[in-house]
Amino acid sequence: MSIFQCEKCGCAENTACSMFHCRNSERLMHKLDLGKKLCSACVSGTFASGEPNKYGKWHNRFKRTYLPKGEFITNDQGNIEHIKSGLIGNEAYKKYGSDTEINK
Repeated sequence: MSIFQCEKCGCAENTACSMFHCRNSERLMHKLDLGKKLCSACVSGTFASGEPNKYGKWHNRFKRTYLPKGEFITNDQGNIEHIKSGLIGNEAYKKYGSDTEINK
């Protein structure tokens, strides 16, 4: 499963734990969220119809790690990678990660 960086808060998130794969669906996503890579906590807690979903809060399947916004990509193996240093996954988390939001 691939990891991506949330565009809103900067945390690392698993694509399977969020609405990542639905982000372009006008039927499911609110207009303000449409097309954005958002973590489970930053995406709306309701579908576009207004019906509640399980999101809008952190899933607690793993620790929430914040990274400096805009400094990471998802590489070809599906891992989070720091653009400048090339550090991947846990090594990137150790060097750049934080328990609190970095660039508010």
